[in-house]
Amino acid sequence: MNKLMEKIIAAILVVILMSANLIILGEYTIAKALTDDELNAQKTSTNNRNIEFNSYLNGGTHIEAFDIGSEDAKIYVNVKVENVGYLKDGTIEFFNTNFKLKDNISNENIQSVDTENNRIVLNKIDNGSDIILELPIEILSQDEVSSDYFNKEFITKLTGTYVDEDGEESSVEKEIANRLSWNGSAEAELKLENTKYIPYSYNENYGVLLQTKVNSNIKDSALPIQNTNIQITVPTINNVKPATVTVLATKMEATNGKTNGLDFTSENYTYDAEAGSLIINTTNNADNVSWKKNVVDEYLVTYLFEGQDIYNYVIENGVVANVVATSQITVYNYTVFNANSEATLDINYTNEDEQVGNITDFSVAVPQELNKGYIYANYDAESKLETEYYTKYIATINSSKLTTSIKLEQNPDQLITADDAIGSTTVNGENYAYNKRIEVSQSIFNKILGEDGTITVSDENGNELGVINKDLAVENGNYVLDISSQNNNRLTMTTSAPITEGQLEVTIVKALKGNIDYSRAQMEDFTKMRANLIATANATSANTEAETTLNEPVTRAEVSIEPQNLSTVLVNEDVEIRAVLDTSNQVYALYKNPVIEIELPEEVANIELNSVDLLLDDELKIASSEI
Repeated sequence: MNKLMEKIIAAILVVILMSANLIILGEYTIAKALTDDELNAQKTSTNNRNIEFNSYLNGGTHIEAFDIGSEDAKIYVNVKVENVGYLKDGTIEFFNTNFKLKDNISNENIQSVDTENNRIVLNKIDNGSDIILELPIEILSQDEVSSDYFNKEFITKLTGTYVDEDGEESSVEKEIANRLSWNGSAEAELKLENTKYIPYSYNENYGVLLQTKVNSNIKDSALPIQNTNIQITVPTINNVKPATVTVLATKMEATNGKTNGLDFTSENYTYDAEAGSLIINTTNNADNVSWKKNVVDEYLVTYLFEGQDIYNYVIENGVVANVVATSQITVYNYTVFNANSEATLDINYTNEDEQVGNITDFSVAVPQELNKGYIYANYDAESKLETEYYTKYIATINSSKLTTSIKLEQNPDQLITADDAIGSTTVNGENYAYNKRIEVSQSIFNKILGEDGTITVSDENGNELGVINKDLAVENGNYVLDISSQNNNRLTMTTSAPITEGQLEVTIVKALKGNIDYSRAQMEDFTKMRANLIATANATSANTEAETTLNEPVTRAEVSIEPQNLSTVLVNEDVEIRAVLDTSNQVYALYKNPVIEIELPEEVANIELNSVDLLLDDELKIASSEI
């Protein structure tokens, strides 16, 4: 019996705790579940019998849809104070909104309007008052919204203090729910561009590669995209359709905000070789809907025609073809809205035209600028600091079918003067710029090379320094190969065969050593640093480079006084004057034996110096101080 009673009590406690949690979730959760009838049946009474409150849309209803940009989009707020007493500190706030209050709202009953937080502070409202506020609103355009953003319930909340005839105060609180919807229109934009024309022949492989770039978006980002569907009638050469068609997404910012195509796979497109049609399909995020502005989706569509016959035909006759594309973009809106567009692209290459582009593209990315602060500081410092930076090598695989391996050969970085004179980072056999570690995103690695893929790393003499594969340690989502002990500045990296199209990125973290064998005057002449890459992939070879600007460090000093206001009548005691010489990072120059002079206003008649102290006294000391 006792055990049965314990079970009953436990069950009751669970129910009580669950009920409490539901209450803690708040009234907003309950408000979202209101039906149309329940919304329009809300009472205006508050927790104080002398105060009534209501919030509604045009015509007194709690449900309405507005056109985006409409001047009729307004919210009305009604506050009544009956009998005796008055309402003070009244505040009206809007929660869970898809709108913002417009600027320049004014009313004699309004003390202030905070449009950033959708908050209104009221003036005192006396008894007998029945005020109505007409508040113009506009859609709140954000980079990320909820899926119900265009048909959404929001809460209007009144808080304040009621003061009765005896001066007794009591809090007032009331919430009203409304459902506001937005209707808009959108115009789809679709653009096609020729990017590659490559008749290829290597290792008994013959064929022709064509590529077009497809850009898709909603004009002016008028509405967020729910789904983008692009249908393409593929080009033909001598009435022959492509053997394979692949699609590489470089960015999908218009549809789902993605700045790369890492999540775009072969499941996002379908090629019907018999019909000669391609369908590309991209969707937005289900919950956090992306609504970036002034962005596009970009796809590289590669058409591969295989065989010596088609190769010979193009060599003799060139290519005359066209691409027809149509897009249907479903946007988020109160009512269903599809925006459509169509584009046509002519492809014309004669038998005398040289190839356009490469099967694999290569590029080098480096920091835009690097500061020489640490380099200069090292000339006078016993403890020297390295200047760390990076170089990123990017290989864009347009056809995995024609790419069996990628080879990246790094040349030593070079220092460049303003008149383009070159200074080596290797002096007397010493590498003053060297490679510390190699980093490759695990997700990019797995997509492009597969989980069993490899990148073999060797020095300039062919000695293996390590292999990047699934057995390597992962740090912050990256495979990391530490080669800092090798004092190497010339790597060769060779990949296994890519399994799909996409961009492979390899980052080399480098450093300029603290003991560079150039004088300070020579270092001052160097204005840039150049990184160079020689890359090969089957029929493609490239020599590419990028440059980083070398900036001169600047001095930074600050002075402050506490208290800031000094008396002209009384003696000012415990006044602190603080001088800061900022050398916190390489952007700022290092001071050498600095002398700080603080000149006070002529109104100061006399100073008694209590103390002079260093707050950060590591390796520093005050030589002298005097007035």
